[in-house]
Amino acid sequence: MSAGYRPPWIAVPPRSGPAWAVGAAEAVWERSGVAARAGEPGALAVALACAAERFAAVRPGFALFLHLPGPREPLLPVWAGGVECAGDPREAVRWWAGADDPGAVEPPVVEEFASAALGAGVRVLRYAVDPGDPSGSLTVGLRYVWHVPAGSGPGALACLFAVSPDPARLLAARGDLDAFARALPTPAGAP
Repeated sequence: MSAGYRPPWIAVPPRSGPAWAVGAAEAVWERSGVAARAGEPGALAVALACAAERFAAVRPGFALFLHLPGPREPLLPVWAGGVECAGDPREAVRWWAGADDPGAVEPPVVEEFASAALGAGVRVLRYAVDPGDPSGSLTVGLRYVWHVPAGSGPGALACLFAVSPDPARLLAARGDLDAFARALPTPAGAP
């Protein structure tokens, strides 16, 4: 599909606009097999356009995907990308994964997570208060991080992040997120 929808994922192009959002919304409804009520495709197109604009700015340089298992589900933003590994690889992985986040409301759940392409990494589930929200709302995040060694340099980190103010929404997507994380390729520039 030209709109980049393969259930349950929408790939958001770097320069997405209203035309992309309309095409993506139409693809979602078409592939779902659900009969749309009046206004629903248009409302989804508006939500996709707003999400693309808002969430792309959160992690510049990362690819943005939206998890959407059905046309009436809330959108779940997911970012995938690579960063240069600075310092000790183990500490860098833990830092990027939020494994020791002092802002977490309870100790993050840190688990080993393996991928055929990326090897051993970690998956971290953490609950934190959104520092940008004056009301102090709680967010839940699921992060996957791997160290990808380079021949003589520090290598890179491959990262996948998902965040939501709705813990049930994120936890319901965990199986899809795990599968998506396992399908990530080695970052560009890594051996």
